[in-house]
Amino acid sequence: MTHVPTPAPFDDAAEEYDQRFTATEIGRVLRRSVWRHLDEALAPGSKVLELGCGTGEDALWLAGRGHRVLATDASTAMLDQARRKIEGADLLDRVRFERLDLTAIASQPDPPDAPFDAVFSNFGVLNCVEDCHDLARVLHRWIRPGGRAVFVVMGPRCLWELGWYGLHLRLPTATRRWRGGRPVTIDQGHSLRVWYPGPARLKHRLRPWFEARQTLGIGALVPPTYAAAVIRNRPGLLRRLDELDRRWAHRLSGIADHYLLSLERVDHVAS
Repeated sequence: MTHVPTPAPFDDAAEEYDQRFTATEIGRVLRRSVWRHLDEALAPGSKVLELGCGTGEDALWLAGRGHRVLATDASTAMLDQARRKIEGADLLDRVRFERLDLTAIASQPDPPDAPFDAVFSNFGVLNCVEDCHDLARVLHRWIRPGGRAVFVVMGPRCLWELGWYGLHLRLPTATRRWRGGRPVTIDQGHSLRVWYPGPARLKHRLRPWFEARQTLGIGALVPPTYAAAVIRNRPGLLRRLDELDRRWAHRLSGIADHYLLSLERVDHVAS
């Protein structure tokens, strides 16, 4: 894997990312929803490849659950934040860090940690990849037979986004997911192109290397952080929305802010 420290769009966002999302009440609720399903997918003591680890919150949780993690990200600033977080929790013996740009994964050498028991990415990492064909092919080589993949992806239709920005007469923002591939500003003027594949399209792109086992909505009724005013001063509302999200997750993937796609590695792929 490459260690060339070229700037990444998320470098400038690294320092404040936890404050803006991870540490918020909504951020904690959404991440716990992912963790519940991830816990079901992983066998105890799994070796996990994390794509787009960000500031390391998921790697911290995985290591705390007894898993071993190779945490990767295209942003060196995010990796620095993650390393400090893991070091502060005295879990560096369970987490290793590498810089990995998913848009160039086909040219990357196999990591020495491979094969992994599972691969995981959270909150839209795969949305930064235009075509997951090369990604799936490489991951198939890096994951052991019978291994799992859990991807949390932004879909093309988000009920909250349409409603919130529509009511505020920000129609281009309300419908931005319908125009996948356009540049999206991340921070300090940096931008990258983002795509919004629906579950059916992403499943198709990941075949024949991975077969889908489950699709669930993440954040269909729980509001995104930009709509936090809805739950402000309503301590029971977020809890109720979270309960409804959990109850109807299997039916709400088409309108949720994100959907969780759980897959299994196909052992024998026809050439």
